[in-house]
Amino acid sequence: MTAGRGAADPADERPPVAVVDISTVTPIADRGGSIRVIVTPGAVGARHHIFGQAVLAAGERINEHIHDYGEESVFVVSGAGSMTADDVEYELLPGRLIFCPRGTRHAIHNDRSEELVMIFASAPLAPSPGAGHRELKTER
Repeated sequence: MTAGRGAADPADERPPVAVVDISTVTPIADRGGSIRVIVTPGAVGARHHIFGQAVLAAGERINEHIHDYGEESVFVVSGAGSMTADDVEYELLPGRLIFCPRGTRHAIHNDRSEELVMIFASAPLAPSPGAGHRELKTER
């Protein structure tokens, strides 16, 4: 073996830089509001996190759910509302970020008259896309 790196490990290969126009991402509508997961392993080759946008019209909610594998950060871009996390209510305001450690039960409600726009990131990745988000309540 020569000095430097040995044989290339496929895990060391990085995906190419990706540019994604949010209008090309199909929204998820069955969790409440309009959720677009923009950065995923399938979409851009991400290996460690997901990133997306959630938009809730007045009165809409994202039902209580839990992330069994990752922690999640939610940042409010515009509008206002509330998040309940482990039975404590937090006000969502523009410029505010709420961090939910792995295993935190949380739900988001737009209890205001204007649209609520948030961006979110979660890491590490779950072993499969369906395992990353576990809904706890089904009523809307």
